[in-house]
Amino acid sequence: MLSEHHGGSPTTAYQCNNLDIDIQASQKISVKKLIALLVAAGVIGFPASTWYFGRQAQAMSTQLTSTVTAAIPYVSVVSNDYQKGFFKSTQTLKLRPALPGFDAKPEHEISVVNVIEHGPLPGFKGVGAARITHSVVLPPEAQKAVAAVYGQQSPINAVTVMNIAGGGTTTLSSPKVSGKTPEGTFAFQGLDGVVKFSSGMQSFNYSVSAPGLEYSDAKQGKLTLGALAMTGAQTKVAGTEQLYVGKQESTVTGVDVINAGKPTLSMKQIRYAVDSSNAEKDFMNGSGKLNAASIKAGELDLGTFDYEFSMQKLHVASLDALSKSIQATVSKASADAANSAGSTAKPGGVNPMQSAMGMNNDMLAALKQHLPELSKHQPSFTLDKLRIGTDKDLAMASASVRLLPIAATDLDNPMALIPKLDASLNVELSDSFLNLLAGTAASRIGGGAMDNAAVQGQMTPEMQAAFEAQKAQQAAQTKQMVDAQLQGAVAEGYIIRGVGKVSAQLTLKAGQLLVNGRPMGPNMAQPK
Repeated sequence: MLSEHHGGSPTTAYQCNNLDIDIQASQKISVKKLIALLVAAGVIGFPASTWYFGRQAQAMSTQLTSTVTAAIPYVSVVSNDYQKGFFKSTQTLKLRPALPGFDAKPEHEISVVNVIEHGPLPGFKGVGAARITHSVVLPPEAQKAVAAVYGQQSPINAVTVMNIAGGGTTTLSSPKVSGKTPEGTFAFQGLDGVVKFSSGMQSFNYSVSAPGLEYSDAKQGKLTLGALAMTGAQTKVAGTEQLYVGKQESTVTGVDVINAGKPTLSMKQIRYAVDSSNAEKDFMNGSGKLNAASIKAGELDLGTFDYEFSMQKLHVASLDALSKSIQATVSKASADAANSAGSTAKPGGVNPMQSAMGMNNDMLAALKQHLPELSKHQPSFTLDKLRIGTDKDLAMASASVRLLPIAATDLDNPMALIPKLDASLNVELSDSFLNLLAGTAASRIGGGAMDNAAVQGQMTPEMQAAFEAQKAQQAAQTKQMVDAQLQGAVAEGYIIRGVGKVSAQLTLKAGQLLVNGRPMGPNMAQPK
């Protein structure tokens, strides 16, 4: 059809319309071709990418397996079977204990089965290089014990998703279980965890939580473990293979033990935290704390508990080299143990006794090689704080050890190492804390079966009164004995008597031991 004429010829208008029609038709054809090309690319490209990621998954799985098995001491790899498929592969890793002197047999083997779904859409459950479902096959006897608790459920479920760019994420879980045993009952509230790691395990972070565990035994008593939480973030120190720095923290809301109807141990709000760094390029420093908000042992209230430590000037290169040498020694011992049977070595194997001796020699050789360089920088360990008790009844201690430069030959004679240590120890106890301990000791010495009889209601009122009088007398005698011993120690200079407390200081310097500032010996007594 001709378009409206505006000063041009009809022919020109017609040609223009034909051109429009040709362009539209061409566009439609191009879209169809594009769709066809995309479909063809998908049909050809997805299998190609799956094949590629199948190869990548095998390489990643091999690297992950090597990293994990190398980190577990005294375990040998019996076999590593990798059955590669197009969309999915299966790796079966058989592990066996490899302890020097332990005759490991096939019935001790544990199999780790990894079902590996290839990327880029592993299992069509997301995007990634691979998705690995881990499972563990235990020895028959162990499997029976686990089945008695978990039934048909797997005790641990673990899945790792490997990222296309490297690294990955592992999720862990353990189901809630409860039931009865011949001795009592149990209830486990399950476990959940996540571990994220970068390519080559250059860094990783994790979080684990377990709401709690309770076990009751009609004869032995009851154990209650409160909620557990663990978190951490670690980064490999540049230029090393074994060393990581960062933060880690673990907390438990409480631990309670009841025996024969009586509380025997109670710990609340337990926390352990460590923090390490290499802000100084060539050195690592670190610190840690272990705290409990309250501790009770039976009727004895021990108050709070604080343990704090720190480490300084750990030479990175020397420590990494020493760590690698020790790992190589352990790996060699594991290999020797795997090739041994009882007291007689297999053909080509090593006798377990020879293996143990060889391991000791290799450890000594590693120390001789790397400890001198490490000691040049005079690393130190400090017990910054050790405290247990209440505001009134308490015991405290602090200590430090600094390693001076040593020679390899010093390790041949342990006594030669004494002059190479600068060390100190300070201890302080309140009189009331000493009396508390003395009274508790007296109660246990005089109690025993009588306490159990009282719990079981087997004592008459007269017997109970006599028993309490006996305990009081025993406590008084024990206190007198402790006081006499303290007086003797003070007279000899081993202890310093203060107002409401006793203390002592030990110092080791240049090979000489000082007690409260005086050389230890028969003439150490303080002047009157």
